[in-house]
Amino acid sequence: MPDTVLDVDFCRSFFPPLSNGEVYFENAGGSYAPRQVIDTLTAFMGECQCQPGWQFASSRSARARLDRAQALMAEAINADYDEIVIGPIHHAQCVRAGSRAGAPAGTGLRDRRHQPGSRGQRRRLAALGRHWRDGP
Repeated sequence: MPDTVLDVDFCRSFFPPLSNGEVYFENAGGSYAPRQVIDTLTAFMGECQCQPGWQFASSRSARARLDRAQALMAEAINADYDEIVIGPIHHAQCVRAGSRAGAPAGTGLRDRRHQPGSRGQRRRLAALGRHWRDGP
């Protein structure tokens, strides 16, 4: 097998903040989104940022984009589509693909029962045979 060399410049080209030659290693400041994610979010926010699932055109487009994101995430981590839950950021930690049925879905914060949108997340977890665990 021939020697393979990593093209660092090619890899860095996917991350616009690295174009200035600096790298930041400070908590989340060191986590960069690739250009493709930035472009996708920019398109979403510019074309159909609304509540998905309604019958007007931009809402249908938003739902289709979220469904595609869910399918791509499932494919990326070799999970089933219904093992991935995409919801508001405060619910992002509630489901982990591949955990056994009935295992608690930790939220990382004290009490999510009163968070907006938690009812839908609780229903989705219950449908997966999971339950919601409040607490740290």
